[in-house]
This record gives sequence, structure tokens and C-alpha cells, in this order.
Amino acid sequence: RIQVDNTGAVKLLGDTEKAIGNAGKAAKESTEHFSGLERGMIALAGAAGAYISINKLMDAIERGSRVDDITSGFERLANQAGVSAEALRNDFGNALGNTISQVEVMKRSNELMIAGLDPSTFDEVAQAARSLADATGRELAPTLDLVSDALIRGNDRALKMLGVQVDLKRANEEYAASIGTTSDKLSEAQQVEIARAAMMDSLNQKTQDLGLVTNDAA
Repeated sequence: RIQVDNTGAVKLLGDTEKAIGNAGKAAKESTEHFSGLERGMIALAGAAGAYISINKLMDAIERGSRVDDITSGFERLANQAGVSAEALRNDFGNALGNTISQVEVMKRSNELMIAGLDPSTFDEVAQAARSLADATGRELAPTLDLVSDALIRGNDRALKMLGVQVDLKRANEEYAASIGTTSDKLSEAQQVEIARAAMMDSLNQKTQDLGLVTNDAA
């Protein structure tokens, strides 16, 4: 896991302040023969540089904290789903051709798991996104976002943009008939799950039709 060590951050801040102080002292000694205006301008530039350096440091610490949150959430959700976090991260990343950073892999996994999707389907989601991206000339990351959003919401609108057709009306009617009821009696939760299953079937069929993408540059 990625940890943000606060003591290290404090030490780094201290070292930064010391370096800034030394730089300021050296600058002062080297500008004794400059005019007051010139010295003022140099001092202002030095202060601005110090401010930018500290801001960059704080930004890096904040980014590290966000990564730690994503990682912690990923490990917790994977554990709740009964799968190995490391195996899930590696398998999903490999299925995506290792074209997306591990942090983004975990972030997208978290979104899918929070929505209740089974991690065992993530490889199929990734393969479908890669095949669709390759066939439509799109970038993989936004294509994966469209596919994931459709599955999370149980809405096939995004898939239609990618040329994937899903007959949700038929899927609802068939499921309702299988349990001895009618589609208008299905709950919203049931309709979402039916839509997800139907969309996965259509995505798998589309992947089969287009062919798997095997090169990592996809």
C-alpha cells in the first residue's frame, strides 16, 4: 500500500525552509551592490519561488493522501467481495492491456464494486472496452468510462453510442415470465440487475464479433 508519512512530510518541509533560508542568505550577499529596486525585485522573485516550491510540496502530499484513500477503499471493497485485492488489480490491469495506471484501475474498480458489480466480470468489461475503443478509434479510458457508467446505472444509452444494442424490454419480459409475473411488476432494483445482465451479454457478443485486442497499445 502507498502510505503518506507525516513525519517525513514535516522533515521535508523543514529541509525546504532551510534550503530557502540558505538561498536567501546567498542571494542577499550577492546583491549588496545592486540598487534598492533591483534588490527588491530579486527578493520578490525569491519569495515567489519559495511559495511555488511549498505549494508543489503540499500538492504532492495531497495527491499522496488521495492515492492512499483510493488504495484503502479498494482493499476494503475487494475483501468484502471475497477476492484478493492484489490479484484483482493485476488481472483488471492486464485485461486493460496495462494502458491505465494502477491508481486509475483501483479507482474504476471501486466505482464498479460500490455499485454492486461482481469483480469476476471485470475482465469481460475491460475486454469489451478495449475492443470497442479499437473499433471506434476512441481512447480506452473514456470508452471504459462509458461502459462502466452504463453498467453502474443500468442504462444502455452510453452503449448505444458505441454501437452496442441491448433489448431491455425483451430482457425484462423474459425475466418476469420466468418468475411468474409481468415486467410492470418488477422492482427498480430488479430492472437494474436485469439490464446489467443483458448488457454484459451484448458486450460479450460484441467483443466476440469484433475480436479481442491483444496489443497493449490499444
